[in-house]
Amino acid sequence: MNLDSVPNWLRPTKAKIATSLLALSGLMGFASIAISGEEETQAATAAATSQGDEISNGSVLDLGDGLSIAPIAGWKIERKSMGMSLVMKEVLPAQTGEVDYSKPVFARNLTVMTLPEAMPIDDASVEEMKTVISKMFARDTSLKDVTFTDHKFFDYKGKNDGLILFSQLTVNNYQMMQMQVVVSGSNKSYLMTYSDIASNFSNPASYDAAWKSMASIQVSGLAPKRFEKEMMIGGAFVAALLAIIVPFLFIRWYNARRIRKFADELQYDWDTGAMKSDNDYELSDFGALDQTRPAHKMSKAKKAEKSGFDFDVSALSNISAISTRHSRFA
Repeated sequence: MNLDSVPNWLRPTKAKIATSLLALSGLMGFASIAISGEEETQAATAAATSQGDEISNGSVLDLGDGLSIAPIAGWKIERKSMGMSLVMKEVLPAQTGEVDYSKPVFARNLTVMTLPEAMPIDDASVEEMKTVISKMFARDTSLKDVTFTDHKFFDYKGKNDGLILFSQLTVNNYQMMQMQVVVSGSNKSYLMTYSDIASNFSNPASYDAAWKSMASIQVSGLAPKRFEKEMMIGGAFVAALLAIIVPFLFIRWYNARRIRKFADELQYDWDTGAMKSDNDYELSDFGALDQTRPAHKMSKAKKAEKSGFDFDVSALSNISAISTRHSRFA
């Protein structure tokens, strides 16, 4: 996996990755003790409380910046611990009597990690989150054989705006399983991880308690849509372009409509006989045209052409006058 292929808004800083790896290593520790019953668990909770640890009673925790979550009741709470916004750990009972080494016991845990920017929740986010998580695991040699087994979307604040990833890995030769839940607000996104031994992961009681806690997370705002900013800029550009083009198209359409209407009216007049053809005019109509001054000049010109003369008759008198004067000097 190459972290360079991950968008900047999803890429955690190197310091956060290193701190998160330390947290993962610590949270993946095993204890070779056996839990026999609810009484031991209650005793362990009381012991942790007496030591000054913060133990959840199931109430919602306000973590600031619009982030809140309801931890599992009876779990130890560590705020802003090991690079995480919140770490919740199952409290294991103190070791008493003989130790059963045949059944390793793992302290289940649930972490909340804040990513610096908001992220869209869609199909592309699946591969991006797999890349980030795998990159974190790859830096710790004790965490091996990381495999993502399934993923699905769920309705968080809207439709399919929450992502669930299921993965398995090997820690110190033990098979582990994890559930990662990703949600996003308008400014930041959040990665929650629940870890348990593979053999106990599907236990309804523990699994349902973890999911209920993770589903209770509240963040500020809604997850953005991919390419939302680009689409807004493109939409504004298209709107401005249409504002310029549409008026010209409307004027062109309006003028074409007027021309078609005028042509239809002419065609209608022609078809209904409202317009006169050449055969409809009488000879008297043409005779009347001769009474006009332009028509009179045209008739004189035509007569001159018929007589074979191309000039005005008045010019003849001038010529004869000149010739007469010339003869006097002869």
